[in-house]
Amino acid sequence: IKEEIERVSQVHIGATAKVQELLTSYESIPLSNGILLTELIRRPELDYEKLAPIDPERPDLPYDVAEQVNILIKYDGYIPWDDDIDVWIKAEDLERLEKIINDKNNRYHFCDCMHEENYPLSYCKVMRTDTVVVENAHSFRNYPLGINIDVFVLYKSDKTKIEKNKKRIHFHRNVYKRKALCAIKGEPAIKNIVKTALHHSAALHSYSDNAKRLRQLVEMCVGDDCYFNAYENAVVEYELEDFKTPILHVFEGRNLYIPNGYDRILRTRYGDYTKDLPESQKVTHHNNKCYLKDENI
Repeated sequence: IKEEIERVSQVHIGATAKVQELLTSYESIPLSNGILLTELIRRPELDYEKLAPIDPERPDLPYDVAEQVNILIKYDGYIPWDDDIDVWIKAEDLERLEKIINDKNNRYHFCDCMHEENYPLSYCKVMRTDTVVVENAHSFRNYPLGINIDVFVLYKSDKTKIEKNKKRIHFHRNVYKRKALCAIKGEPAIKNIVKTALHHSAALHSYSDNAKRLRQLVEMCVGDDCYFNAYENAVVEYELEDFKTPILHVFEGRNLYIPNGYDRILRTRYGDYTKDLPESQKVTHHNNKCYLKDENI
């Protein structure tokens, strides 16, 4: 990645007919003079892949390497609308991670609904204890949240057990959504028996009780068919072989381990994740006020 970024930063693009034709095809302003390839990559309507036809010396790179080159050049190492970090952990490693974080330092805290009375979500978080986040979500009104990252637990599961428990899993997911909706919009219009049942169930369950029940249902599906992840926003099954051999991958300039089957995992969860987003969707989804304790960040 570093070698390719260095190469691209030295590539000068002239105002040839082929270049102008390519720029026009992407509704990009034609050149009046020569320009560095990196400057073209940084144009909003262009990227590293689109400019391949006018970069004849480009090496044949795997998709993930090419994408990192694009991100590091175009966004200086980060995607401005992707302001959230999510971490997955296998269930068998969860207790060890929680112990390391909670027993060995005071700066961070591992949040888990199975061990904390008021934590409102079925997935976990690692939180900085010297910070405060003013969350927009109603579910966090009774939990002192700091700046955090989400930690999602992957359970090795049996597909038959998953199918058996799916209705109850979806019920508790819907209770969370209904409870949040009631809190935000007030009493919803009750139009049928199902909505009535969900509304009353939401009123009877606390966020934390509902989160624990959702986790317990997932834990009941233990087996050896697949990895399974169910929480408030998604219910997904993943192939075991996609997690067999972790591989190193560059993320924001650091080498981190990711699953060997990351492409299939991402397509299972998000569909064609390689497609660019419409401009209307390139916005932050976490617009919360954050504070250092005793000081506004």
